Amino acid sequence: MSLHTTTIELHGSYTAYHPASGTRIDTSDKAYGRRTYKDPLGPLCRILRDTFGYPPETLIHVERAGTPVYKRDLTLAYWADHDVVDTQDRSAVRIKFRPFEGIANVGTERLAA
Repeated sequence: MSLHTTTIELHGSYTAYHPASGTRIDTSDKAYGRRTYKDPLGPLCRILRDTFGYPPETLIHVERAGTPVYKRDLTLAYWADHDVVDTQDRSAVRIKFRPFEGIANVGTERLAA
């Protein structure tokens, strides 16, 4: 099996761009109306996997201004399954991604009642 590598470019702390698909994600104040402190890499990789159908074994090469950010490339599955969150009162931590489905379920139940 040959592994495909795709590049993601980081711009600032909250923006990531995938040139091959033209997809950009911004987790800043401006985009969400509030500060998220969430790294954009995980959300962008979930879009590549779920919307564009990239295989989980695709290697992700992360660059900032043409310089590699990490020593080695990691799989799309790894980045899509994790978020890096900075709480501003301690160092950034990598956490397992958990989709938040509470609002969708509550809204459906209220409409049905």
